[in-house]
Amino acid sequence: MSEQTLSLAREFPPATLEDWRAQMVRALRGGDPESLVSRTLDDIPVEPLYTPEQAVPGGGLPGRIPWLRGGRVTGNLPHGWDIRQLHRHPDPEVAAAQIAEDLGRGVRSIWLRLDRRLLRGEAQPDGVVLPEAADLSRILSVCAEAGAPLVLDPGGDFLRIAELLLGAAEDGSGTAIAFGADPLGAAVAGEHPDPAAALAAMAELAPSLAERFGEGRLLWASGLPWHDAGASDAQELAATIATGIAYLRLLTGAGFEAAEAARRIGLRLAADPEIFATAAKLRAARRLWAQVARHSGIERVPPFLHAVTAPRVMSRRDPWTNMLRVTAATLGAALGGAEAITTLPFDHAIGLPDRLSRRIARNTQLVLALESQVQHPIDPLGGSWFADRFADALAERAWTLVREIEAAGGMLEALRRGFPQERVIAARERRLRDIALRRDLQVGIGGFAHLEETPRSPPPEPDLEALRARLAAVRAAGKGAPPPRGTPAIRILRPWRPAEPFERLRDLSDAFLAREGRRPAVLLLRLGRPAESIAPATLAKNLFEAGGIAAIEAPATGESPDPGGFDPARTPFAVLCTGSPDPGDRATALARGLRDRGAKRVYLAGGGAEGFDAILREEMDALALLEDAWRALGEMPG
Repeated sequence: MSEQTLSLAREFPPATLEDWRAQMVRALRGGDPESLVSRTLDDIPVEPLYTPEQAVPGGGLPGRIPWLRGGRVTGNLPHGWDIRQLHRHPDPEVAAAQIAEDLGRGVRSIWLRLDRRLLRGEAQPDGVVLPEAADLSRILSVCAEAGAPLVLDPGGDFLRIAELLLGAAEDGSGTAIAFGADPLGAAVAGEHPDPAAALAAMAELAPSLAERFGEGRLLWASGLPWHDAGASDAQELAATIATGIAYLRLLTGAGFEAAEAARRIGLRLAADPEIFATAAKLRAARRLWAQVARHSGIERVPPFLHAVTAPRVMSRRDPWTNMLRVTAATLGAALGGAEAITTLPFDHAIGLPDRLSRRIARNTQLVLALESQVQHPIDPLGGSWFADRFADALAERAWTLVREIEAAGGMLEALRRGFPQERVIAARERRLRDIALRRDLQVGIGGFAHLEETPRSPPPEPDLEALRARLAAVRAAGKGAPPPRGTPAIRILRPWRPAEPFERLRDLSDAFLAREGRRPAVLLLRLGRPAESIAPATLAKNLFEAGGIAAIEAPATGESPDPGGFDPARTPFAVLCTGSPDPGDRATALARGLRDRGAKRVYLAGGGAEGFDAILREEMDALALLEDAWRALGEMPG
């Protein structure tokens, strides 16, 4: 066997692409083969079959420009990617203890989100509060003891954090520190009012930080503010690359050589549960950055990619399903060749993570790397015509957007004009429409909801009064000025999650339960043979429970259910579930009888007939129907 070529197709008759197409048409029973082609939000076709003719020329090899297949010849070997845990507990002492625990259990570097909100006078912080340099010193010491790099996320407060860092650096000697400023991203997120002033301040600060902290990355061009707001993959990529170009100009203008400037910039992208789309996005990012490098005269400086499981896809309801989402997203990031990956805890959308969720977050990566051996292939998707074609098409879409931004004068001027933000908002509206129509279904939220779930107990609240008192004392001493404030000079983007519309309805349901001792319910009445009505009954149950309305199935009474026992106080809504495409006068008469007994809404699932408030189908505006039901109960404004 070792001297022969193993042919897996030797025992089968030869087959051609035309043979496959003929079989496909036969399987579709005369249907249109184009029905098997899906399209992404960026209008990129995903075909059912890819062939050698669709291979992308010029993809190169791992470690070779255009870096499509990885920035290093060895990929992430021998040690795997950097498992980078996010920490954001407001109390720096608690944060330091949690960081020490994570670093002792497999985490390799720390991504530290620093507070923006408490410093601006808001009620709740959104990161680690650092009143003084000593608070940062405590965290630096923990990282130094473990030999772990520390990546900061200072938001719009980067000037004050730089001052603290310069004052605390001696306590973290030996720690690789990445300052991690993203002035344009901070402005887009509403954390700094003036992006031009932020860029100017960072340009002045960069040389002294570089002199003090060696090779650490000073700037991160992040796609997260864009992805969080609803951006498509191409839009997120274009915003990230255009921001990276702006940072290259900033650093070269501050006296850095072009190659050195490139080494001081990292790229951060969101990882979705769509595994191959995430992998394609990371591969496309390297290809795009290679194009930027070529135009800038930069050689052999591949981008450093930090992938973060997307906050956008997380849910507050049934948060255990988030474990599956972040696992898929982490796998996509690993397949795409990210150098560092952050897996968010499954309760990220609820609040601060507890010990269990932090443990599962880090172990998700450890299992994928050490047990699934995902870290071992240098380029896991190498040789996949689909992966190459998808990444190439995505790179083309994104490059077109990058060129538009550059034609407008660069990222700063584009943000002032507002057209990148407008396009993201339009993409978010398309996503909202797909969510309402259940084309984009989140398990446990938009379907298969668990109404009787037990809410997770949040971890102990930090002592915010003590933190506020310390901040006040520091400011009274003339130190620790808050981040710049003022009217934003650009249109800002707010974070958004697809689960939010359904979560609001579930909140209404919880309030109703607390007040009435029960949830509002819909009565499911099966019409016709049981085998025919089970599918429409399942559809109705999933739809209404996603909106916090319990589904109660009436006892079977034969082919014609009797609505005589209908109780509108207990079940104000009713659904007739039928497998017949035309249930006829019998269904109309039943609907009339239910209304006579006080039903607020009567629906039909599985057929078509007159006299119903709505016909339930697989693809319909489910969100509008559920909101109308809550309005009928008087629980939702007009």
